[in-house]
Amino acid sequence: MEQESTLQPDQNSTEQELSFFDKVTGIFTEPSAVFESIKKFEFKTIDWLIPTIVLIAVAILSNSLIMSNPEIKVEVIAEQRAQMEKQFKDAVEQGQMSQEQADQQIEQAERMMEGGLGTIFRSIGALVFIFLFLFLVSLFYWIVWTKLLKGTGQYKGALTVYGMTYWIGVVEVILVVILSFVMVKLIQGISIATFVDFEKGSDLRYFMSKLNPFTLWGLYVAGVGLGKIFNVEKNKSLITIFIIWVVYVIIAKFIPFLNWAG
Repeated sequence: MEQESTLQPDQNSTEQELSFFDKVTGIFTEPSAVFESIKKFEFKTIDWLIPTIVLIAVAILSNSLIMSNPEIKVEVIAEQRAQMEKQFKDAVEQGQMSQEQADQQIEQAERMMEGGLGTIFRSIGALVFIFLFLFLVSLFYWIVWTKLLKGTGQYKGALTVYGMTYWIGVVEVILVVILSFVMVKLIQGISIATFVDFEKGSDLRYFMSKLNPFTLWGLYVAGVGLGKIFNVEKNKSLITIFIIWVVYVIIAKFIPFLNWAG
């Protein structure tokens, strides 16, 4: 007989809701049991809000720590300058501004990045984008799992599932900071491209940068959770979420703005 999950309550007694701590640890150890329990009780805002706040705080702190390393800071500023030069070069060629205006704006942006304003803007960016991505992706998942996969459930269910996967993101951000200091270079994420040198700007480098174990782990947990919450068969839910991810990766290749999302 298959051994019951340690997170499952005794069927012969009144079922108790998992504590917040049990939910957090369960995301890493038994996500299926966690979401099976969550769907039997009223969804709690704290389940998705706390990991979101923690991820934002860790992201802001990690950025400050990484930028405190002089060598990494020089690399970051040089990379951002190269991106700005390319953008302004196109604007100059199209007659939208003069070369002198472009140079002035680049210098102003560099001064901002080196000073306190750069930290403030990056912090605001983390706050806005993490919350925005949370609500939009959750909405997308809710629509797909209820309309396309014919599941049943509330939007808050998708919000809870996706928000709780942010705990995995917190772990990755912490490891990224550690690796950045060990390797003395800016690391965007933990992927194959982090450890293997590929030609910069090549398609191979792009796709290898997306092969991130933490991304795949988060997708698996989200797929399991959405299946449980919306009563969709597990394999069907997992296949759907990984197909969505593959399509997203391909689209993001041609729309660079989407790359900030992972």
